[in-house]
Amino acid sequence: VVSSSQERMVLACPGSQKGRVLVVFYDPQQVAATADQKGNDDPDTPLANCRDKTTIVAAHEANLAAMQLNFDGTRLATASDKGTLIRIYDTESGQQLQEVRRGADRADIYCLAFNVNSTWLAATSDKGTVHVWALAGAAKGTNSNNAREDVLAGYPVRDVLSFFILL
Repeated sequence: VVSSSQERMVLACPGSQKGRVLVVFYDPQQVAATADQKGNDDPDTPLANCRDKTTIVAAHEANLAAMQLNFDGTRLATASDKGTLIRIYDTESGQQLQEVRRGADRADIYCLAFNVNSTWLAATSDKGTVHVWALAGAAKGTNSNNAREDVLAGYPVRDVLSFFILL
């Protein structure tokens, strides 16, 4: 997977060991300069020379099933082939920031997705559900009792929303 931001170029792919993710940071200015020298249509542009940093994330003990970078490449979400836990990491340090539970029984995770400002993470699976989690550091709202709680479309939520897809 590749981050979408033009200010920061980040690539995440399965590592050479089970459950590991290789996160590679590229210098956008160096990539642009290299592409200009070789020509923008040249498929052999040596991006290896544009690497800024590489991080290995020990994400899971089992094989990886899904991964997703957020918009600016600062966060990485991963799921193993067990499909019960989804973990969120800082891409710079490789440190785990949060772990959320999809369920207790095994599932095939089809997709992970961050919203554009990384306050929510969604996952779909073969169980016919969509789970949405508020991430640590998410925007907070205030209820009538002045207790802080997460807000989605004006409605207070706690930690997770689950939707069932009817086929």
